[in-house]
Amino acid sequence: MTQNNSEIFDFDSLKRENGVYYLSDVNDEFERLYLETRNSESRVLIDEEVKLLPLTDFNYKLHAEWNLRKQTSDRFLYYLNKKTFKTILDIGCGNGWFTNLLAQSNLDSKVIGIDINKVELEQASIIFNSDNLQFLYFDIFDDLSLFDSKFDLITLNASAQYFPDFENLQGRIKQFLTPKGEIHILDSPFYKKQEIAQAKERTKQYFKSLGSEELSDFYHHHSYSELNDFEIFYRPLKGLKRRILNKKESPFYWFKFSNSNQVTSVKKGFSKIAEEYEELEESSSLIQYKRKIIRGHLLNRLDKGSNLLEINCGSGLDALYFAKRGYKVLATDVANGMLQEVKLKIGRNKLEGKLSCQKVSFDELSKFEEKQFSGIFSNFGGLNCIDGSEINQVIKDFAKIIKPRGVITLVIMPKNTPYEWLRILKGNKSAFRRLNTDGVIANVKGEKIMTYYHSAGEVKRMLKQDFENIQIENIFTFGPSGSSYHYPKKYPFLFKVLITIDKFLNKIGVLKGVGDYYIISASKKISNNV
Repeated sequence: MTQNNSEIFDFDSLKRENGVYYLSDVNDEFERLYLETRNSESRVLIDEEVKLLPLTDFNYKLHAEWNLRKQTSDRFLYYLNKKTFKTILDIGCGNGWFTNLLAQSNLDSKVIGIDINKVELEQASIIFNSDNLQFLYFDIFDDLSLFDSKFDLITLNASAQYFPDFENLQGRIKQFLTPKGEIHILDSPFYKKQEIAQAKERTKQYFKSLGSEELSDFYHHHSYSELNDFEIFYRPLKGLKRRILNKKESPFYWFKFSNSNQVTSVKKGFSKIAEEYEELEESSSLIQYKRKIIRGHLLNRLDKGSNLLEINCGSGLDALYFAKRGYKVLATDVANGMLQEVKLKIGRNKLEGKLSCQKVSFDELSKFEEKQFSGIFSNFGGLNCIDGSEINQVIKDFAKIIKPRGVITLVIMPKNTPYEWLRILKGNKSAFRRLNTDGVIANVKGEKIMTYYHSAGEVKRMLKQDFENIQIENIFTFGPSGSSYHYPKKYPFLFKVLITIDKFLNKIGVLKGVGDYYIISASKKISNNV
């Protein structure tokens, strides 16, 4: 059944002026600054021009920019036509051109555009008069619950930069979603953390040149790391490839959030694979060999009986191994299916008191007591599920919860893997996938999970503040990758040769952190106040 707007909430109870419904008090200061600046930029358009957007006259000063925005809107409408969304919310709708496209492409849907710009909203309500479209003056941080669990689709088109606290924004609008709802961010700038200071200065100088320096206080710069649980849904061409193809396209990413995004995908994907994980371990001589190397590396560094924290423990194979050898292990993961396997191991092996498990994500480590663990362990690329800035925060959290001289051992997939580079000889375009700085999408039982590859040099720099005695050991510099599960049985002689080569190459400093995985270990510094 199609919802009408009255089923979203009672519009008749709201104040209405010139076609716009008001849920918040008008912010005159921002609106004055915004309109003055947009007018000086030639962005304030008459009604007949707004009606045609994103199409603009060839002689219009910003014609090229609007051509790029048309590419974005066309791409999004194509996506929309394959979906069914009954209720749609467009945040920061401005003069309503994009909100109207959403409404016209979804005539059976109910579409609401919100903004805190009274003039543009009134223009939108006059120009775009449709039964399935309404415009509201509403500050979404006002203490209202009218929108909670109401929308199947939420869009922010070129508007994310006008919100000061992006993480708070996410939390708020996620409350507006129905259980299967989606959020899409389009044509909005995001930056690497190290780029933000320069971007702020450029923005300040730009608005100053327009005589509107005050507006820079309302224009905000957000980092990619703030996009919690969002996936990159569209990636523009960059660098050399863009120059070679000479393709004119929007420089902005398209980000999507839904219940199938990163954290949820990790939980679902690895829960689905939990039972197969055990079977693969038993059948794959390659994985068994790697575990032997990794466990030996850690055993040589841990004191007997140490209190060990394992993050992204999977089905608990390593946790079981160390618990049986007298270590007290707390195994953590976010996937319920994996934790269920750990609980079964605890019961079968009568390891209560020696092995326990908890559902804990990377951003919850600070909840543990200070200096609680003698060792912290992460195996087989668990840290490849988060980006570099998040790893940096995780390492800072490690420093708080590990004892002085405590050991951390992390097994990470690096950027450089010669074995995968050989795929280029077969014409495989994925040969250099790990070099993508924005990560790549991995498919785990139908769940899309962003995977980020981290160089040993980057991780080592993060460790240096609180850790010392940093050591790096490669796992197969030139050997088979993780997906070649049965390589040792199929090519036993070649496998032995590769092992010999690998042991030699591990002595060469310049190759540290090159291969299928690398192990990086360090011990906690002893601070002066300990």
